[in-house]
Amino acid sequence: MKLFRAYSIVKYPVEGEICYHWYISERLHVFERPYKDLIEDYDKIACDDVFYIKNMVDEFFDADELNALQTFLHECFGVELTSEEVTLPIPREEQNVMPYGGVPAGGGPGHYLLHKHSKYNLPFKVVGYYDTRSVVAE
Repeated sequence: MKLFRAYSIVKYPVEGEICYHWYISERLHVFERPYKDLIEDYDKIACDDVFYIKNMVDEFFDADELNALQTFLHECFGVELTSEEVTLPIPREEQNVMPYGGVPAGGGPGHYLLHKHSKYNLPFKVVGYYDTRSVVAE
């Protein structure tokens, strides 16, 4: 199994460049991923942390989802998608992060609900996390 992170950099006339880190917030076809194979030392993770690391894994795209998102962004917005393959199993040092869906919005960080767009037709919901605190307008 291969999983991917994806992002797009969009240039706005006033705001400057904003990076959208795309993630899947919900799939219409629910399935259980093989977390023990995808997460290093899965059985050693504290119970309180398992929820977050599983959500982080669920936010990643598989190859078909990635291709569908790339096509949608290009056709609807003319926006390019950049992706990188996730190292599997996810190493311990990368497990201590909050999934994008768990990051509160406001004061710079926010979540663009791409799946609310009128032309959205993908079989999963995509959201773009962004943070304008580091944006420098030209």
